[in-house]
Amino acid sequence: MTARRVASRAPVAWAALSIGLVALALLPPLQRAGAGRGAALSTLSAQAPVLGNTVLLGLGQAAAVAVLAGVLALAQSHDFRGRRLQHLLLVAPLLLPPWAMALALVVLFGRAGLLPDPAGRSIYGADGLLLAGSLQMLPLGYLGMLVGRRGVDQRAIDQARVLGVPGPVARRRFAWPRLAEATVAVGVMVFVEAITDLANPLVLGGGFEVLASRVHLAVATEYDLAGAAALAVGLALPTLLLSVPALRSSVRASHLHVLRSPAPAQRTRPEGTVWLAVAVAWVVAGVNTALLATVVLGSLGLGSGDSPGIQYLGAAVQGRGREALGHSLALALLVLPPLAVTAVGLALVARRSGACGQVVRASLWLLGTLPGVLVGVSLLLVVNQVGSGRAASQAFGWMTAVAIGLVHLLRTLPSAVEQLLAVLDQQPRGVEETARLLEPRRGRRFVAHRWPLLAPVMGQVLVTSFLRTLTAVSSVVFLTNSHVALSSVRALSQIDVGHVAGSCATAVWLSALGLLVVAACRPVRPTGE
Repeated sequence: MTARRVASRAPVAWAALSIGLVALALLPPLQRAGAGRGAALSTLSAQAPVLGNTVLLGLGQAAAVAVLAGVLALAQSHDFRGRRLQHLLLVAPLLLPPWAMALALVVLFGRAGLLPDPAGRSIYGADGLLLAGSLQMLPLGYLGMLVGRRGVDQRAIDQARVLGVPGPVARRRFAWPRLAEATVAVGVMVFVEAITDLANPLVLGGGFEVLASRVHLAVATEYDLAGAAALAVGLALPTLLLSVPALRSSVRASHLHVLRSPAPAQRTRPEGTVWLAVAVAWVVAGVNTALLATVVLGSLGLGSGDSPGIQYLGAAVQGRGREALGHSLALALLVLPPLAVTAVGLALVARRSGACGQVVRASLWLLGTLPGVLVGVSLLLVVNQVGSGRAASQAFGWMTAVAIGLVHLLRTLPSAVEQLLAVLDQQPRGVEETARLLEPRRGRRFVAHRWPLLAPVMGQVLVTSFLRTLTAVSSVVFLTNSHVALSSVRALSQIDVGHVAGSCATAVWLSALGLLVVAACRPVRPTGE
């Protein structure tokens, strides 16, 4: 077998090996937790309807976001008055906690909502989950489609039109393949996020169960750790399998370096049906603005069944609320230094050619595809096993804090390394050889040649990681307890007891912190700026 064939099959073999390692890692705690009961097998065999609900919800969100994100990216690729404002409003939900869209729908159309549905349909269930999940994932899908449109070589289209090729034919030949690839990538990303999301089902699930909410029920109510771990592994299998095609492409692309980027599309005035795309984009921007305002109104007691007032905003940062916010901020900040060091080190190793670089890239791909619920349940099993020993009561709080910090690190590390690699891969190999000849010592060579390239991206990575860890739910909801409370988990528990105003107030404070960080660092800018 040739070396090329071995390299092409390495990602698939590594994916199969990783799946086996995950199963082996969870096998001992599964056997201990479900000994004599067969809890894992019985749980998996009884969840066929829940699995169907999960797949349908994922497919619905993937189709809705992929289509609508393409329309929004089409509008933003043209020049019109207010384009920058529209872009900022389209990405504004990225500053919100992951449950904010669902919470806004509860304030609007819930049992005590501002706009009760005259048809009598409930916002709780499949329809609400589809709407909230699509609105939550739309900004990420929109940014992904913008990247796809930037990859279209507009000069080739213009040259084809000069040679007499009709415009639709030229776009079909040069633009559609790149856009089709971006659309598929966005659809897969949304599907994976939808089937592993836990925040929205906890707010709007009602009687519509999905695998993620079933895992939470098994841990929080039934305390069936064996069944929860088995369901989490079953939830991880489709995400791992869907990552294999992208993993193969990533490893093959690791041998290439980009000398120049395709020419960005020249923005022109909208014509014909493009104005319809612009109108749709303004409608989406208006919906985002209205939902943001709805969360603020909910924090004042409107649409929540509570008495109106500003006392909820104060209560969210007092007592247990202040303690939870302090824990969230401390853990989100403490994870940044090890994240920066580890991400830079892994990016430099992955940049190397050969088996070592391929293994690091493959491992990071697969780590990024693991659902947050699987990571959280796995560490919960470890904490419970370690905490069952002596002095557990004294060290339980510290173990929980370390476990949550480790979850934050594992969940943010793949995307951080990916962004650093995107910068390193664009540097020609010849530049690295020249730098090695000019400066033999690695430390000085890194400071002089690598760090100036990585520093701007590292700033954006740290800001994004901070915002993500500050509002994390799926991966940390199983680890919080009386010793370590988090604002995001506390907000969801308030919804469970009907205190919607308190949850909205927590969302407002977390969004304000995110907006303050973004305003100070300004990592998000209008496209093309």
